[in-house]
Amino acid sequence: MLLAVTRALYNALGFAQENFTNEMERDYIMRVVCEATCLGLVARTVRNDIVPLVMPSIEEKITKPDWRQREGATYAFGSILEGPSPN
Repeated sequence: MLLAVTRALYNALGFAQENFTNEMERDYIMRVVCEATCLGLVARTVRNDIVPLVMPSIEEKITKPDWRQREGATYAFGSILEGPSPN
């Protein structure tokens, strides 16, 4: 199941990226919202298994000089909070 969910996540994120390629701010914001929503739904489904899949990307992007990279990392982190158990 984890493999299927991981593939679905990557396919959904790929779809969002391919369909929101315009660099205008509105399109950027919509892409971020779609990615965060998708990630949140996957996190609620796979629970703790989402953490090792997403944290390497969050840790890498949170320190980037580009604010969009940092914002994306922040949204991703916030999106997975409802999935894993607090323990």
